[in-house]
Formats: sequence, C-alpha cells, structure tokens
Amino acid sequence: MKFSKRHLNRFLSANYIVLIFVYLFFPQNSYTQSLIIKKDTSQIVITPFLSSNSKEIEIFKAVLKNTYYVVRQDYVLQDSDNEQYGQGEEEYFERNHRIGLILNGKDFKSLYVPYELVYAYTISKEFEEYSEEYLAVNTNSHVYFPDLEPFPSPMGTPRLERNYGRFDGMNEDLPALEIYNEEEKPKSGKVILFYRGKLLNKKDRYKYNDNDIDFYVKDLSNISWEDNSANFPEVKVIGGEYLGGIMLKEKYDVGKIIYSVAGIVIKNTEGWRIASIKK
Repeated sequence: MKFSKRHLNRFLSANYIVLIFVYLFFPQNSYTQSLIIKKDTSQIVITPFLSSNSKEIEIFKAVLKNTYYVVRQDYVLQDSDNEQYGQGEEEYFERNHRIGLILNGKDFKSLYVPYELVYAYTISKEFEEYSEEYLAVNTNSHVYFPDLEPFPSPMGTPRLERNYGRFDGMNEDLPALEIYNEEEKPKSGKVILFYRGKLLNKKDRYKYNDNDIDFYVKDLSNISWEDNSANFPEVKVIGGEYLGGIMLKEKYDVGKIIYSVAGIVIKNTEGWRIASIKK
C-alpha cells in the first residue's frame, strides 16, 4: 500500500478553543465524569470538571461487564488507479474509535458497531473535499481486547447493515447480551453513553480498558420511531472522547430485572439517531 507524503491541512474549530479553556481552568483528577443536558435537549455535553458516582452507573457497568470493547477503524483514499493514500505521514486518512457490543444473534454471537465507525467518510468534512477525486476504502478493523493492551487485534472488516456494522462469529465463550426481540419497538428505555475522560499523559493514548471508560445513564421516553430509527440529541465530550451509546430495555421477572439491547446511538447523514437492532 502506498501513502502520499503531502499533508492535508486541518483547521482548529471553536470546540478546540473550548478544550484549551477547560484544560487550563478545570483540571481533572479522575476519569469519573458528569453530564449536563441543555434545556432545549438538542445537545448533551459531557464535562471534565464535575464528578458522578451514581449507583445506577455501577449497576449498568456490572450488567455490561465483558460485553463491550473499543473498536478502531481506519479508512484510506483510493484513486482511479487503485492507489491508496493516507493523510500526511500516516497510513490512514482518518482513524476513529467506537464501542462494539457483543450480542447473541440468530445463529452466533456478533460484535455490533455504530454507523459513524464503518461509514465515517459519509459524514466527514475532511473527506468531502476529496470525494470527487477519490474513493474512501475501509482497512481492517482492530479491537482493543484487554489482554492485548495496548496492541489491538485485527478483525478484518465488518458486515455492513444500514445503520451499523457487525462482526459475525465471535468466540462463543465470550459474554453477550440479548437483542430486544419484541415485534413492536419500545417507547422508552435506558441509554448508556460511553466515553473516556481527559488523558493524564501521552502514553495512555491507546489505553482502552474497563477502568478508562465511563458511563452516563439517561432515561429515554416517548420515542417516536421513523423507519427503524429515532431522533437523539447531539453528544459532545469536552476534554475527552465520546465512544458511543446503546439503548437497553428492561423486563421485570420474579425477583430480578433482565435487560436486552433495543438500539444503538449513531451519527449518520441525517444527524444523531437511535437505531433499532435486529438479529
């Protein structure tokens, strides 16, 4: 694979100015975060200078334990001669990280990842400038399994669905959650947002284990589904990294609550959405 030497310019956005302000005036002492929701509910902002030790968060960390992993996905530019190019000196044009969740599918266990990981180029302003001249091509995905830290394991490429991708045939010994399987989509549920706080030093750049990922739990109600997806507020993490989100639906049984996965938070060409998941 050949990669260009030229540098493709990046510009600082207003968000980056906010990050600098937060780093200087609101130092962070741990990875535990809080979330603030604007009154107009059009945006969810996770801030690095408040803390939350909610018992509910700990419950869901136990429910999801060992069922989620960070997945890395790169893509390159490809010209009409099938030559492939990265950005600057890198072997990729863009690199993204998102949470993948292991679910029990119809015939086997699969690792599900959101739209913006496997279709990143469709919503990338950086790629838009080159889209008439180049194709965007995903390279092999990598998964950060805890016993391989900090070196992710290659996974090939996922099977592409409309709103997400999935890696089929995961190890059957791995823990997995059930997919919500009712005919009618749920009108309410619990949304879990995954994120990583401000890194304490550069060596932690590719550190993605349970202790480095935090949750925020949000109740969602009156969901209005449109063609297998529904509106969701934009999510921003100031001074950290957003890693994805899922929606759980609870079912009450004798003496216990059973959770199944009814949706995945995505960002596609229409904006931020909750997309329903099927086996």
